Amino acid sequence: MNDEVTSSEEAVFSRRRVVKGVAWSVPVIVAAVGAPPASASPGPTPTPVPASVKLGALATVALTGATSASATLPTGFDIHTGTAFVGNSVSYTITIRSQASNQKALISIASISPGTGSTSIPQNKKDTTFTSSVATTPGDHTLHVSLSGFKYTEVATKGTFTYDLILTAIIDGVSKQASTTFQATFS
Repeated sequence: MNDEVTSSEEAVFSRRRVVKGVAWSVPVIVAAVGAPPASASPGPTPTPVPASVKLGALATVALTGATSASATLPTGFDIHTGTAFVGNSVSYTITIRSQASNQKALISIASISPGTGSTSIPQNKKDTTFTSSVATTPGDHTLHVSLSGFKYTEVATKGTFTYDLILTAIIDGVSKQASTTFQATFS
């Protein structure tokens, strides 16, 4: 056996050349293994949409009762459940309150679609409330509720009076509110 290496063999397999080759290949291998392909990269995180309520456009409607009356008020509203909604229904209350101490005409809602509920008139006879709920499924939904059949009870004082309409929706246990004022004219 001959331990001698000729100079031509040394040039091909020198330790220095092997170390250089390894040193240059390590960053290429790390870069190729460490970076995921473009299809595996996560996309942008979607922005969560919060729950909200919004009253619809105002419309002039006739109020039914003993005398001629009309009001300009919302005839619907939207409930947006938001992206985090996990429930199966949304409950809401509509309160219509007279701002005038001498106005005894209470305005109530005869029809709400979709949903069924009940109307109550408190002892102070200052406002009426309508409570209902709408069935839905978990996820991001917009529920449109139409209001119609506005009427008033009690004896109306003639003139134009201001009322508050307050919508309170309970969405996944959190209260969301929207409100407006409107005029009613009794003649």
